Amino acid sequence: MLVYFSVTNFKAFKAEITFSLVAKNYSKGKPAAAVHPVSELKIDLLKSAAILGANGSGKSKLLEALLCMKQLVMGASEKAGTKIEPVPFQWHTETQHSPTEFEVTFIHTKELFRYGFAIKQGIVIEEWLYHRGKTKEVEVFYRKGQKFNIHARSFSKGKRLAKEGFIRENALLLSVAAQFNEQLATKVLSWFTNVHILFQTETLAHLPSNTDKQAQEKRLAFLQAADTGIEAVNFTDPSQAGTTHKLSSLVITHRKYDANNQPVGDTPLSMEEESLGTKKLAVLAEALLATLEQGSILVIDDLDAYLHPNLVIEIVSLFHNHAFNPHHAQLIFTTHASSLLQAELLRKDQIYFTEKDVYGVARLFSLAHFKDERKKANFQQRYLQGYYGAIPSLDQFDHMIATQVLEK
Repeated sequence: MLVYFSVTNFKAFKAEITFSLVAKNYSKGKPAAAVHPVSELKIDLLKSAAILGANGSGKSKLLEALLCMKQLVMGASEKAGTKIEPVPFQWHTETQHSPTEFEVTFIHTKELFRYGFAIKQGIVIEEWLYHRGKTKEVEVFYRKGQKFNIHARSFSKGKRLAKEGFIRENALLLSVAAQFNEQLATKVLSWFTNVHILFQTETLAHLPSNTDKQAQEKRLAFLQAADTGIEAVNFTDPSQAGTTHKLSSLVITHRKYDANNQPVGDTPLSMEEESLGTKKLAVLAEALLATLEQGSILVIDDLDAYLHPNLVIEIVSLFHNHAFNPHHAQLIFTTHASSLLQAELLRKDQIYFTEKDVYGVARLFSLAHFKDERKKANFQQRYLQGYYGAIPSLDQFDHMIATQVLEK
């Protein structure tokens, strides 16, 4: 489970921002469906979180930062000539040539890990890994440039690799050590593997690769539960099941009725004929169900796009229901659907906002930061009224359209 994610000097984020899934003021005497108490580590974690804000305020950039970190960790050691170059904050002379820094804290196999690194112009400036099992947190390694301080017992293979010069300046020690089956390194990579990040263009492009019979049956059941009216889902070429497909390779079936509204057969249609919402559901179905089954982490940009608000509420609620989420999977999503700001659905600490200042710097903050806001307040109304910020400034909208658009 994700505990914290921090990023500094990445795209819209200039200073360090931290996204936290630690439950605030959680009372064990009053269990909350959205909270999972990790008793072994004495920490309470949220099962979902929503990120709202105006267009261009940095919501998607936060998800891009997490994706960038994952890609660097998973692929940093593939080729000797590969450069690691995340995009820094571009609207300030100092940050253009400063390091970009990522750090993630998470729980995996009932152990707490804290891993991070700083990158500048394709070179690893710093890298660190801390691990906590049953007792205290221990520094596994700390790297500054090509100087390494490595715990000999906890990271013996990594220590040998660094000593023998296997760690290039543009490669992460963690990634290289994992290739040599260093136990703690493989655990960290295993966690990153279970972080699934979907952007809007992806959810309308290709189906996931796991398209066996059982996955197809579950996808169909999900589509039917979502009231799409679909009776069956099949591939145009059944022999291709099990590989990545375009949506056009799906054929969906609807029931056909006669003049007396009696069923007389089925009508096959290409998925291309379906609405954007149904197409999105066809892709999301497997990702959502697999996440719940595996207890992994699903990150979705624009979750509400093309979907009815009531359906989005049901999707989020799945993660809060132990019967559907027995392995404590987490859902993180961006949205413009203010209707999700319901005290019955989301706690204050599950609601995040992004906002940019006049200099283009994005900040991230939680509704929990508003200490005086009542738990039963109408979050949606207060948000749309601008009480929390993170909404577009439209005071001059009519005037600008009238004078700068229509008159010209």
